[in-house]
Amino acid sequence: MSVSPRTPIELLLAKHLPYELDMLEHTLARLLILKNNNDVLLRNALIESFWTHVRNLAEFFNQPKGDGVTGIASAQDMTKNDYPRNPELEDFDELINQQITHLRYDRPAFTDDQLDFNEMFLVRGRIERQVEKFQNNIDGKYQKFWKTRPVRKDIDEQVWISVVDAQPMATNVFDVIGPANVTPDPNRR
Repeated sequence: MSVSPRTPIELLLAKHLPYELDMLEHTLARLLILKNNNDVLLRNALIESFWTHVRNLAEFFNQPKGDGVTGIASAQDMTKNDYPRNPELEDFDELINQQITHLRYDRPAFTDDQLDFNEMFLVRGRIERQVEKFQNNIDGKYQKFWKTRPVRKDIDEQVWISVVDAQPMATNVFDVIGPANVTPDPNRR
């Protein structure tokens, strides 16, 4: 018998955290597929999406324990023992703020200082290690709401693309197929 998630922690484990992890994986795979594509808008949107999900996940893994109901979600709210912060994920926070999230006067130009595929693979590996540690420390009462994710270490771009393309998404956002039937509002200008 399947148990439906009801509490904020249960929903986070069953739906929201898998969504963040899936989006991180799928945006990186799409970026690799489109690496030589001239569609700058699409490529930039994928880059921004990737780093936004990195930021969300780094915050989740490093957030102090909360009440498990409101505010920013924390891995500490649903793990046993004393779940340690990960400073190697914090390294990227300022770079993401400077280059992606905030419109700043001192934003770097398109140079070698910008976040690139090397950093993407580096941070993906760090998040992968956090997920493995997280899965090993989930409190027993929450285990039934978490679907253990396979750990993929040291894989190259082509293997990464094929693995991600073959894996189903955890979110229902992608269950919608085809355009929505929208009736234009005749009163709208």
